[in-house]
Amino acid sequence: MIESETDLIEIEKIAENLLVGSKAYDIFPTPVEDVLSYAELVVDQHLDLSRPLTRLKSVYGKHLRPAFKKVLGILDRSANTILLDQSMNENRKRFVQLHEVGHKVLPWQAEIMEFADDEYTIDPSIQVKFEGEASYLASCVLFQKERFSSEIRKFDLSIKTPMDISKKYGASIHATIRRYVLNNQEPCALLVLHPFDDIDPCLAIKDSFESPSFRKKFGKTVWPEKCSVKYGFVFDAANNRRFTSGECVLINEAGERIGALYQHFFNGHNHLVLFSPK
Repeated sequence: MIESETDLIEIEKIAENLLVGSKAYDIFPTPVEDVLSYAELVVDQHLDLSRPLTRLKSVYGKHLRPAFKKVLGILDRSANTILLDQSMNENRKRFVQLHEVGHKVLPWQAEIMEFADDEYTIDPSIQVKFEGEASYLASCVLFQKERFSSEIRKFDLSIKTPMDISKKYGASIHATIRRYVLNNQEPCALLVLHPFDDIDPCLAIKDSFESPSFRKKFGKTVWPEKCSVKYGFVFDAANNRRFTSGECVLINEAGERIGALYQHFFNGHNHLVLFSPK
């Protein structure tokens, strides 16, 4: 998580340098290969992270650094090489590669890693911060900063907007909807829920976000750890409805009730719910 506005601005500047230096601006989807080349990184096509890691460790040793819990990408700083889980779809690969670029080009990360024995000697809170920073840079490059923000202003607030333009940016619908909310001038919020399991009839919350204007006007939305079928979108999900809409009430940190419209979409992995205050 990135809490400092200064850090966000600095990461955005570095993302812009990557886009300008690689001549990627206004080319859609963002030519990730050109960004990698500019960052002096290559992808190792011979080692696949979807296979057992024992062989990889014998080759890369302590230089291995997992990008995500499922080890979708790894940056070997000593060899300027990225390893990938080759079973990922192309959109996910694009994001993971740019995530690893972030670890390479963010100077404060490189400085700390230079003096660390290995990745696991770093404080866990610093590791979490590094992951958030790398993902934010990847998002800035993938959605080309203000290009995406300018485009979404042309359309009414709707979950279908990011769904429709995700292909242009070569991004997953999930990543596009998240960027859509975080960069929207209109008050809106996003709830990301895990799918149902075989035992619990409730949906566990994976993440939640609000647009800057929503946070300014209404504050942060408060959610339980799990949402039951009393929420219309959970009832929709329980009835295997992929795309639905309705009304609900949100609660903020002050305990205030906020009437809202919702649009629910299931992408096959998570339930995504976009809220707009009535």
